[in-house]
Amino acid sequence: MYHKFDDCEYEDVMCTKVLRYHSVGDSYLFCNSIPELEVIIDSLENKFNLECTEVMDHKLLFGADALPDDVAAIPFRGTSYLAEDVFELRAANSPLPDWEYR
Repeated sequence: MYHKFDDCEYEDVMCTKVLRYHSVGDSYLFCNSIPELEVIIDSLENKFNLECTEVMDHKLLFGADALPDDVAAIPFRGTSYLAEDVFELRAANSPLPDWEYR
């Protein structure tokens, strides 16, 4: 499943810089059986109105080149902050950085 996400993590070992970004990523669902997979697909398609597409070659799903072109073209944004400034920036409701394209 491809999805947008908002992530915030320390950028360095000393935890002095924080990286926050909005991007697109993928998550994988691994099922124990075909019936379980069918229930999940049915829920995704009918309950959540998400398009599900069967991929015959599973190797196409993994690795850096796996994102489809339409997903990879979605813009992302991110920036680094000093850890000591993060709470002040949040309190001031500072704007996020501009969107960028890969």
